[in-house]
Amino acid sequence: MKISLRFTSIMLVLCCASLPAFAGNAVTGRVINATSHQPSGGDQVLLLRLEEGMQEESRGVSDAMGNFSLPMNEPGASHVVRVIHQGVNYDQRLTAASSLEMQVFDSVPRVPGLSGTVGMAQIESDGATLKVTEMYDIANVSQPPVTQVGPRNFEFSIASGAMLESFQARKAGGVWLNLNSVSVPGSTNRYAVDFPIRPGDTLFRFT
Repeated sequence: MKISLRFTSIMLVLCCASLPAFAGNAVTGRVINATSHQPSGGDQVLLLRLEEGMQEESRGVSDAMGNFSLPMNEPGASHVVRVIHQGVNYDQRLTAASSLEMQVFDSVPRVPGLSGTVGMAQIESDGATLKVTEMYDIANVSQPPVTQVGPRNFEFSIASGAMLESFQARKAGGVWLNLNSVSVPGSTNRYAVDFPIRPGDTLFRFT
């Protein structure tokens, strides 16, 4: 199922997780599949340093019980732990706490009942150009929780003669991510974005 809106659209990242643990110069934790409520073994786990973007510091693989341990070379830096499960990234900012539990979700091509609401519409003009920015909140309340994934997961249209300036998405409470959209073959002024819709709320904004 593609989520489509005229002159608008949809998509995003849900970073789900809990609390990180420091054991000496290592980050330890566990990956839980929140769809099956079972440990998630065999997932790639990365420690990313937030320095001029995201720099990979170390990586490993969760064991059969979902446990992992990642060497930390620069304890004083800001870090994000990333788990890659079925091709989807799940990120969690590292904080000083007692344990880290990363939640991931199974991927499916279609989530029934996805819904969206208009969060904002903004219009600006410099006298020669009209700039329209629209934002939408897409709710994935699937039970059990799953992530929708597909090459044309999100489609949107803009007015005839208009030019797409930017497309962004973020999870509720997260940061905006710049995304690339592609033209839908055989359509005019219609675009698609390959971006997973994780459980929870996702905000999409384009100008």
